[in-house]
Amino acid sequence: MNRLKKISFVFLIMVMVFPALQKELQMVHVTELNGDFIENEMPRFTWQSFYNGSFQSAFEAYLEQHIGFHNILVRLKNQLDYSLFKKPNAEGIVIGKNNFIFEYDYIREITGRAYVGYDFIDEKLRRLQYVQQYLKSNYNTDFVIVFIPGKASFYKEYIPAKYFRNVQDSTNYTVYLYEIKHRGIQYINLNEYFLQIKESAEHPIFPKYGTHWSIYGMSRASHVLIDSMEQIKNKKLNDYNTDSLYFSSTPLRTDYDGGKALNLLLNLSDEIYAYPEYYFGQDSSRYKPKVLTIGDSFYWNIFNAGIPKNLFANEAFWYYNSKVYPDYYNNPIYTSEYDLKKEVQQMDFVFIMVTERFLNVFDWKFIDQLYYLLTPDYIKDPIYDYMNSIVLDASWFNVVLHGAKAKGISNQQSLYLNAEYMHRLNAPEDYMLRYGLDAYKDQIKSQRLTMSHLQEKSETEGRLMEEMIQEEATNRFSKQYPDVYKDFIRINEKKQQIMQDPGLLDSVRSLADKYYSKLDDMIFFQAKEMMEEKDIQLQIEKIMADEEWVKSIKEKAKDKNISFEEMLRADAIYMLNENK
Repeated sequence: MNRLKKISFVFLIMVMVFPALQKELQMVHVTELNGDFIENEMPRFTWQSFYNGSFQSAFEAYLEQHIGFHNILVRLKNQLDYSLFKKPNAEGIVIGKNNFIFEYDYIREITGRAYVGYDFIDEKLRRLQYVQQYLKSNYNTDFVIVFIPGKASFYKEYIPAKYFRNVQDSTNYTVYLYEIKHRGIQYINLNEYFLQIKESAEHPIFPKYGTHWSIYGMSRASHVLIDSMEQIKNKKLNDYNTDSLYFSSTPLRTDYDGGKALNLLLNLSDEIYAYPEYYFGQDSSRYKPKVLTIGDSFYWNIFNAGIPKNLFANEAFWYYNSKVYPDYYNNPIYTSEYDLKKEVQQMDFVFIMVTERFLNVFDWKFIDQLYYLLTPDYIKDPIYDYMNSIVLDASWFNVVLHGAKAKGISNQQSLYLNAEYMHRLNAPEDYMLRYGLDAYKDQIKSQRLTMSHLQEKSETEGRLMEEMIQEEATNRFSKQYPDVYKDFIRINEKKQQIMQDPGLLDSVRSLADKYYSKLDDMIFFQAKEMMEEKDIQLQIEKIMADEEWVKSIKEKAKDKNISFEEMLRADAIYMLNENK
């Protein structure tokens, strides 16, 4: 018994001492954990932090993360949770039937829970239509949407049944695909191709423990991509052969990325993986297009296989429309540092390659950036721009989705209301200039006491309730934003002028058609332009009546080497802006 106690005591001491020794001496090599983690730093001691308890909490977090054998202990806990309860301790990972690994964001998309609504998609595609036809007609650049397959849509049968409760009728994929087909937008549907070869594929095209397409699956998809490029341009690229395969029980690159994310002690992989050997033709007479790809992590397998390097004239890959590869390897560089218009107009192809996980984002604002560069400055939609910013920010978008569910409204309504709020908060006068009267009407209708008072007044005076609300809204608007209200009235007068003049309305409709804008939006844009132009002309008349001012403008025009008329207009606009 004493011997057992001594052994137990020694073992306990070893358990307590070994982690400390490992931390200081690194006696055993410990594999790093996979994934992104926030490094907890040693907190700085202050009496204030000690008394309020923040030092102790921070020190405990630091100690836990830096204790010896920390990574092994984490893997041990993860292994026990997975083996006993099929619980994945990795953010966003879902364990499906037969232990298939999925990422929740893909499931969220195919069940419609991330659907952004028709209005946002409609505006995105209107802009895409203009950009696509502009680049094709001016530079023979083909702008192509490439739908990348996702594991959730490919292996629906392995997703737990609970995720298919309360499935939505529409998804971003179904609506985008339908609208793109009917609007004549160029696209390549690799998702559809994968489903077509699902039963006939000899090797896994989505690995069981991976979240991306397999290396083998990517090689199959790349052939379709190259064939489509040849058909679009009616030119032959160099040959690209992947018929020769080698097999391995050890997964390479992304074929086990889902398993790695679990950080287990034991590997799960029980598959045999097929890996193609690439043979690229070297015929210098074949077509080598200049290609710009804006995409997500699925493109890395194409990029790393050397397909752009060997078959294209360049390797331009703008990762999430942010980092520029391959340049980023040598010197961190971002898309914001480039002349976007110049870059695009020298390309033969521009690809937006997006998998189902990011269909709520779609293009990472790339289409919108180009659209604003290629269209007049007056075309602006701040609410749509905020919607874009929301879907691009994963945390913000999740808040919007949770808000929609909590309020019992659609994602589209929640997205719009959040974007509208941001526009009104950050540019209240611009917001009121467009939506002022309706905004006040909505405000009044939401105020129970005000509505009760107006109802009594309506009955007493024998007037319609809508008339009472209009009058109250006008009163509030004119008092709180008097100058904006005056411009609001002037713009509405110009809108009426446009609507009542068939010739003027036709010219505005032509502009709307040209830029793929909604007619109501273009009427507003043109009415605002007409109002501002009248103000400019009045200011010019004021300047021309002042001889000294005219003399000054002539001198400035001469110094700047521009015409008197240009300088006169610039001064008029400057003065109007100064007086606002």
